[in-house]
Amino acid sequence: MAFWGAPVPSERHAIDACAAALRSQRLLASQRAAAEHCGGTPLRVRVGINTGRMLVGNIGSSERLNYTVIGDPVNIASRLEALGKIYGVDIIIGEQTRIAAGDAIIVRRLDRVAVYGRIGGIAIYELLGMAEDPGAEIPGWVATYEAGLAAYEDRSWSEAVRLFETTAASRGCLDRPSELLIDRCRACLADPPPVDWVAISVQESK
Repeated sequence: MAFWGAPVPSERHAIDACAAALRSQRLLASQRAAAEHCGGTPLRVRVGINTGRMLVGNIGSSERLNYTVIGDPVNIASRLEALGKIYGVDIIIGEQTRIAAGDAIIVRRLDRVAVYGRIGGIAIYELLGMAEDPGAEIPGWVATYEAGLAAYEDRSWSEAVRLFETTAASRGCLDRPSELLIDRCRACLADPPPVDWVAISVQESK
């Protein structure tokens, strides 16, 4: 676990956290390439990033003291990391991090979920890059996916399937979020939910 904004306050805490996560993934990609070349073990790490007010300081006892952070935003970050396995992405950030980082980051809105231990849904995002990186731009398939997500939330499930399939084809590779949403849309078409249905995915485990 790592945290920003303490002990020295920083207005860039969300941006710096995102930049660090992306840098770590780039270094891991280099490690995997080297491992494949020499027969070593390639490593993968999922990252969850969340932003909020939390308790920070020396926590514990005189026998075991640790300068750390605790609180609900910390717990949500842990849940976001676990969601990376379900959605097949390396870095997931929460809604508050998306707001705090603003235009400094490039993201894809993945879904709206109720993480384990919480009732209300939050928007989650895949972190794709930093806007300040050379040649950085929003991939065209992001708009297609997010249009599919909007159609799914609007109960236009056939249109959503088409858009998610277009996203996967545009990427030219397996896109796990599109697969997940296609399955959900087809389930809704086969057995339409009630009129008060809300497009929130409930995660029942950590």
